[in-house]
Amino acid sequence: MFSKITINTDHPDLFFNNFQIDRCSNEKHLGLILDEKLSFKKHVDEKIKKAMKIVGTIRKLNSVLPRFSLLTIYKSFVGPHLDYGDVIYDQPNNQSFIDKIESVQYNAALAITGAIRETSRTKLYKELGLESLKDRRWMHRLCFFQKIFFTRSPSYLFSCLPSQTVSQRYPNYFNSYHCRTVLFQN
Repeated sequence: MFSKITINTDHPDLFFNNFQIDRCSNEKHLGLILDEKLSFKKHVDEKIKKAMKIVGTIRKLNSVLPRFSLLTIYKSFVGPHLDYGDVIYDQPNNQSFIDKIESVQYNAALAITGAIRETSRTKLYKELGLESLKDRRWMHRLCFFQKIFFTRSPSYLFSCLPSQTVSQRYPNYFNSYHCRTVLFQN
């Protein structure tokens, strides 16, 4: 069972076609590893492990290939590992989580440019034309919200949104939605 409840509860056994379903701590669905507490730690660790293997290859190819090719390899083979499912597993207020994922892109930027370890992250990203992964996840969440809002996604997602209130002064303006992540930041 998947639950954020910290109290240890005894869930009944699940059956499917009169067969008992075995309990497991992790389950992979559509490439996303879900755990009992929905922390996505195993998912993120697996994606970082896969991405770092490719970063190691980029590091070895640094002396052979031009920077443009190395950047293309990064965007084609490393970026998708870090982006897949980020709307679901993102933890915007968890700095250790952000640093853990961002270190993969930083290591890739070092491998592509051949820069030394203490090089500024922002300068490397600017030189390569990359945005931080935190900003990418923020844009992915905004795009997903826009799809939900304009009903380009399943209707049950739209029904989960709070009701819209129209401003008296600006009838075409909707008040902002207060998501949990925004409330916790304030």
